Amino acid sequence: MIMNKRFSTLLATALVAGGLSFNAMAADIATTDLKDGQFIHLSTTTGGTTYLTMDDKGGFSTVAATSWSGNIDKLLGSLWQVKLIPHTTQAGTTYTYSLTNRLSGQLLSVKLQSDVDGGGRSANITANEKGGNTEWAYVSGNGLYAVKGDSIFTIGTSGDALSFAAEKTTTAPENLTLYMGAVSDGKVTLKANDFNTLVKANAGRLFFTDENVSSTEKNVLTDNKWEAIDAKIKNDGSAFSGDVDVLYLTNGKEHKRVIAPATEETVQKEYLLVDYNFYDPSKDFNKLIVDTIAVEPNAASPAFDTRLAAKHHSATAAFTVTYFIPNDSMVIAPAYVQTSIPVATTLKAMHTALPTEGVITDVKTAVNTLETSVALFYTTYSSGSMPAKGDKFVEANFAANGAWQASAGSSSTGEELIEAVKTAIKGITYSTIAATKKQEEAYRAKVDELKKKYMK
Repeated sequence: MIMNKRFSTLLATALVAGGLSFNAMAADIATTDLKDGQFIHLSTTTGGTTYLTMDDKGGFSTVAATSWSGNIDKLLGSLWQVKLIPHTTQAGTTYTYSLTNRLSGQLLSVKLQSDVDGGGRSANITANEKGGNTEWAYVSGNGLYAVKGDSIFTIGTSGDALSFAAEKTTTAPENLTLYMGAVSDGKVTLKANDFNTLVKANAGRLFFTDENVSSTEKNVLTDNKWEAIDAKIKNDGSAFSGDVDVLYLTNGKEHKRVIAPATEETVQKEYLLVDYNFYDPSKDFNKLIVDTIAVEPNAASPAFDTRLAAKHHSATAAFTVTYFIPNDSMVIAPAYVQTSIPVATTLKAMHTALPTEGVITDVKTAVNTLETSVALFYTTYSSGSMPAKGDKFVEANFAANGAWQASAGSSSTGEELIEAVKTAIKGITYSTIAATKKQEEAYRAKVDELKKKYMK
């Protein structure tokens, strides 16, 4: 699938370049408006909404325009890419056309052969005929036709097949069953089977028309083979449920891990996700990476905050994908931006998992205040609402107990709370008792893991 926008693996709220809602009537296209490489429909009536389609084996059928979400294969079967073939005469340049089906990749091909007296076929054509004619003239009201010797051969539609006629004449006969029609400029929200159908031809890979799509970062989108998985997630991104339809994109790689205390080893897949786990004051972007997540898509339980070994919150891997017909491209966008993901849940899990032995009081106090502040920032920030777009934890003010407050004064900013943890760690004085020192060092190691993940 072509991505036609420049891309970096460092991103803000939109990820990539390129899903149609409802398709309007395919307005007839004047041949003077046709462009080389353009996608069209072949409608069964003028301005119609029933289109000639081809399946992946070359079989003909028709399909009525509908919401294409979940039916991308039917949409692709109804798309024909036009190639303009110029012919220069004394009167000027005229064109004939070849038509390649988007789903099958086959040229529309029909043998110019009759099997009845006077010309024509005794039966309609139900499948593409390899080795047939692939270059067609077109005039609205005459269908597609080809001139051979003293005869004109015309194809149209009849039910779910092609009709075929042949006549000794110099003027294309009337044929009101096949028209070139414009495709919708709408967009389709893709389901998993739609996405997988679109990338199937390229073995699951995505690619971009721009050569330099990521000048400073490895492009994880082009470096992996992708398969989409359907999921439903709560509006607040806290657990899987029936609220919002999203896609999870996995590269198929798996890891065996123990993901919660007193549980057996389990298999976790890698997913495309937005890495919101660190704060970097020098950058305005978050990083697009591949990694494991707290809970696999469509898991009934547990909620996202109960996996102590989770590296990333599951909502960071939730995406919506839309497809645009005219330029055959898709857009992949995160379903949840940073200010709407309850990122505090995985921080809380790591905080809860800190050892109860070897506790270093000053470090514990600083970490407790930071964890409380983060949790309140992402839940009851201001008057019980989520942070507004543009609000930053590091710039917000918090009271001594970690609660958010509207103005500075006796409060500390989020950045100061982060620095307080770092300062407390640097100021550790270990016990002179070997056993106690060992426990303190183990405690500090766990705090360092938390710091590495959430404080850069």
